[in-house]
Amino acid sequence: MTKTWQLSMGQSDFDFIIDFLNTYDLPNTIKYEKGSANMVILPEVNDIVFITCRAKLIAKGYIYRTFRLEYNPNTDAIYEHATIMVTEIVYDQPYMKGQRRNWTQIRTPL
Repeated sequence: MTKTWQLSMGQSDFDFIIDFLNTYDLPNTIKYEKGSANMVILPEVNDIVFITCRAKLIAKGYIYRTFRLEYNPNTDAIYEHATIMVTEIVYDQPYMKGQRRNWTQIRTPL
């Protein structure tokens, strides 16, 4: 069964996500880390993702690749990332309360 997730990006990610949405044609992928939360249920391929930043819904997509460890040569560290296929930019950005963790399973998007 397909689940719905909210990916709450941090304040420091705002410039990155806006540049991404303004620069690249959609659909396109982004990777986002799991964070330190102990997740009992993980997103699966094709689960729906609502991307928020600064308490606004800014984009929608789906899980393209589940979490996997990946080396980042820029930081010389290994992170656990999921890949999201971003399919839609939300121009009329409704309020969508941010969560304390990066990934939160939600029942209803709004």
